[in-house]
Amino acid sequence: MNEDARLLQVAGLSGIIAGIISFILTLVTGGLGYATQPGFVSGGWPQFLTQWFTNNAPLGEMVGLGMVGLAAMMIYLALYRTLKITSPNYALICLGFGVIASAILVSFLVSRYFAFFSAAIVYNSAAVSERPTVINMARVLVYSTYGLFFTQGVLWIFAFLGTGVAIRGSRTFGRGYSWMNIAFGLLFILFFTIAAKGFAAPDAPNVALLFIGLFYAEWTIFMGQKLYRLSRPWS
Repeated sequence: MNEDARLLQVAGLSGIIAGIISFILTLVTGGLGYATQPGFVSGGWPQFLTQWFTNNAPLGEMVGLGMVGLAAMMIYLALYRTLKITSPNYALICLGFGVIASAILVSFLVSRYFAFFSAAIVYNSAAVSERPTVINMARVLVYSTYGLFFTQGVLWIFAFLGTGVAIRGSRTFGRGYSWMNIAFGLLFILFFTIAAKGFAAPDAPNVALLFIGLFYAEWTIFMGQKLYRLSRPWS
């Protein structure tokens, strides 16, 4: 197996495994329900921070989507290596945006998780009279990480659309995967816009964030299986 085929195989398997693990962790830890955001908890921030150490959903979200982000970096690098001859330069730049967006996604997930973690430690050890102050500080700390979320979201839009354009000129992938990536990009714009509007009331439940997480996992599985099949001699 040559170097290019090995890269396709590793990137493909990474995408498939990361996407499946992300779905499993989401279902097992309850990430599709109330557990990943204070807004989904009936008691809001106080209950969310109180039950933090018995709530596995935020950890499952960070690990699952973190793996998806790392796998996406591999997929974009493999796509660049495969498509650099047949694709226009602006589309290849968008593939580079995908690598950066994936790295920022991982940074956002880790920063957000440890912001919640730190807030939970301080909250549960604070006196009752001090807890409202701790919650206000926790809000500032957690919401400050959403700058990373918006940055990676904008880059993902260019990455999805650019991948569709880059694949369009390749006989290896076919037009189906080109239109799939363009569709992902357009739908991502919709959900990203809904999520952004939701931050006007940051303590309210933001369902769009859950759908965005599922988008990432689905994309890595779809692209991962295609890259893996391309790495096989019979593909």
